[in-house]
Amino acid sequence: MTHALLIAAWVGCSTPAEPELAHAPDKAAAAAPTGPLELPGEGYNLLTAPAKVGDVTHTVEHLELAMDMIMRKPGQKAHTLKLVQATDHDYKRRVTAVDGAGEIEGYRILVKKSMDTEKSKFPGESWKTETTELPLHGVSFTAKWGDFGWRYELDDGKATGHQAALFDYFGLLFGTMRLPPHKVQPGDTWSLSPSEVKALFSGPGEEMEGSVEYRFDSLDEYQGHPVAVLKFEAVLEGKGLDGDLKFVLDGAEYRSTEGLGTLLFEASGPMEVTGMPKERGYAVGVTGKTTFKVTVTH
Repeated sequence: MTHALLIAAWVGCSTPAEPELAHAPDKAAAAAPTGPLELPGEGYNLLTAPAKVGDVTHTVEHLELAMDMIMRKPGQKAHTLKLVQATDHDYKRRVTAVDGAGEIEGYRILVKKSMDTEKSKFPGESWKTETTELPLHGVSFTAKWGDFGWRYELDDGKATGHQAALFDYFGLLFGTMRLPPHKVQPGDTWSLSPSEVKALFSGPGEEMEGSVEYRFDSLDEYQGHPVAVLKFEAVLEGKGLDGDLKFVLDGAEYRSTEGLGTLLFEASGPMEVTGMPKERGYAVGVTGKTTFKVTVTH
């Protein structure tokens, strides 16, 4: 799984409506619940409040992977290729339909930015930078839930195969599997089960396993909103298409106690790929660091 999809599987965020997208909710939406689902226990509910028609979210992500690709031949000096890959997404989502429980059944997406930036440096050479617009950069589309799952339509023209493959990335990535099904207090800890880790982080041709440990560190205020500061550590290993993968991530999540979702999420840590196929007779190994940060303004 690429580092971008790894993070997408984990966390997401939202901001309130902006003028060009906002509109008044209809009567059915006004009758929907206004707070998070009630949970048992003592303490704080970390779930997100049910959605309403007209809700607008603004998601901004920066994901970065800095790598040293070390190439060796028996009896020869190793060569190191330095590579920095970054992915940036900036998009807005307006909810267009919900069910009676506030579950989203339709939305519209405006993708302001969806780009990859790659910096590379070969031994003895200067850094080179290449920026690529991803297939959904600068487009808008709608999504509707039906009997056969989500159906997507571009506002302008028919989607290419590359565009269609990315629709699921935007809009509804932000589940609550990592959060406990009960109220929590500072000092509480919890972890994901092996099956939850596998479900969240495995991808096509890749099967990840490991551990994800959470701790409710403290209560704080972020951008004027009360939040639970959650500290976490994840150790993930698995086999991928290019070799054996290992990620270690430490970070913090600022989770609203008022149903607003995640306001800040940041993490970093080392990664390693071993057992890669040889390239032109060279044994290849990769070490590096994954860094990502999501900030949200309400």
